[in-house]
Order: sequence, then structure tokens, then C-alpha cells
Amino acid sequence: MSNLRNKERMIASTWEWDFLNGCFLRGIKMGDVDGIVECSGFFLVLETKNPGAPKPVGQRILYEAMVKTGLFTVIYIWGKTNQPERIEIMAPESWGEKGDIKTTKSPTDEKHLQAVVKTWFTKANRGKRV
Repeated sequence: MSNLRNKERMIASTWEWDFLNGCFLRGIKMGDVDGIVECSGFFLVLETKNPGAPKPVGQRILYEAMVKTGLFTVIYIWGKTNQPERIEIMAPESWGEKGDIKTTKSPTDEKHLQAVVKTWFTKANRGKRV
């Protein structure tokens, strides 16, 4: 069950950021995050894609920069709505340290994705960063 109380209201209140396009150099545009959670100063970002959809270059650059801080883990999820098929996990090579990114790709389903998220939470909860 979704934690959204009124999906129609959420859709109606979704902002279009096109009016900010001229604010950034080099053609940079605003993006969105499909899901985000914080635990002990660590962040998990979920980004969903339709099956076979590519990762936009600007989004990839943004998420890589976030992961390199050591505070963010990003999980790309491909599949139809609520039917995960494949994931790509971008995580800090050293938890909580600035540096390199470790990327893992695998087929997935709902139970596997839940296990991945639970593993992230356990690690973040032990991190005691905050």
C-alpha cells in the first residue's frame, strides 16, 4: 500500500521546473528524485526507470557526485511500476568516506529489492553519523 494519501493531488501539485532553465550555465536543468530516505546522516536515493530506459547523462553526473561524498547510495530500478526487474546500486567504496564508487548490477524482484534496502538500513543505522 502506498504512503501517498491522494495520488491525484500529488500529480496535480507536481512542479514543472522549466522556468528555471535559464538560471544555469551549460544547459543544466533541474531533476527530480523518485525516492529518498535518511538514516544516521546517510542517504538512500531510489531512481526508477522504465524497462530499457537509459540513465540521462546529467542525472548520472549528479548521482555520481552525491555518492562520492560517502553519504549517499543510489539505487536505479528498472521495471514497470511496482515490478522491479533489474537494479544498479551505486555506493561509496568506503562507507562515510569521500572517494570512489562501487557499482553492482543484478536482476531483481520485490523481495530482492527489499533485502537490498534492509541491508542498506542496517549499515546506515550502525553508522551513527549524526
